[in-house]
Amino acid sequence: MDRRNLAKEDLDSVKFDILVRFMIVAAERKRLVEYGELTKVFGISLQDLRDYAKWLGDYCVSVGKPPLSALIVNTTDGRPGDDYYVWYSSTHGMEKKDADSAWGKSVADCFVSYKVPINNAKRFENIAKISKSISTFLNK
Repeated sequence: MDRRNLAKEDLDSVKFDILVRFMIVAAERKRLVEYGELTKVFGISLQDLRDYAKWLGDYCVSVGKPPLSALIVNTTDGRPGDDYYVWYSSTHGMEKKDADSAWGKSVADCFVSYKVPINNAKRFENIAKISKSISTFLNK
């Protein structure tokens, strides 16, 4: 299957913004999300979703958070696709085989880092910060 690599400027900024928020809610609820669910919800092909997931990981790293892309998994085995491990190993300077053992820690880190805010005022403050950080990331 031919695969193109989407550059950051090729991303649909609205879909990316909503993807970030969707994955934050998944982390708050401590759940994994299947690739198929995301392709249906966002109308993004599986090939492009792989690239969106890579940029999602880059966004999380840029704001000092664990990669929400760790929560995106295959239906068949409940683990991320190969592209996640390639991205993680290159981003963290490790062998691809070592990225597999780090995946579980990334999932746990997402569940801890993206916990539900205590009150609505804090939640709305967080939403405003997220909007600004996503816009900044996409326009770098």
